[in-house]
Amino acid sequence: MIYVVMGMHKSGTTLVARTLNESGVDMGATCEGEYFKCKYEDFEASAICVSALGVARIISTELPREPKDVRPLIREYIRRHDKPGDWGFKHPAVTLCYPQWRDELPDHVAIGVKRDPAKLVERYARHGFEDRDRVLEVQTVYNTLIDAYGIPAVEYEDLMENGMGALEAIVGRDLVDARVFDRRVRDGG
Repeated sequence: MIYVVMGMHKSGTTLVARTLNESGVDMGATCEGEYFKCKYEDFEASAICVSALGVARIISTELPREPKDVRPLIREYIRRHDKPGDWGFKHPAVTLCYPQWRDELPDHVAIGVKRDPAKLVERYARHGFEDRDRVLEVQTVYNTLIDAYGIPAVEYEDLMENGMGALEAIVGRDLVDARVFDRRVRDGG
């Protein structure tokens, strides 16, 4: 099965990708060890979406644009990456052009990660970005896109408070809780 993880930057997509990876889904991570050093970003998928949107790069606080057709690039990506077993990819930019991915991917599970916009404002503010209204607007757009796609979604706050149960329900199997794994690695145990 192919797993596609999407959501706004800083919304918990890395936590979901790490959880899937630690549970046996090849999420294409090129690093081992600490979660904070590995973001599980698929920059090739991102480049396809950047091309679709006609921008130099995706900036997390920019509103999405109408994407141009990049289905041939997506088909080539799938051809090169398809492999036996469970695999997947994640990048926030995929959220902005998912309908094209949906049309080209064979059987797959799309997972949206949503975050309470007010909580995300706090996260961005801690990193020096003070435009509260812009963060609220962009997070709301991302959440609305995920809802419009009709894909299963998890709430970051729920994952943090209650564990991986909601994600397990989407993928239909038990998952390693990457938060616990990271504490073991960090604490040497």
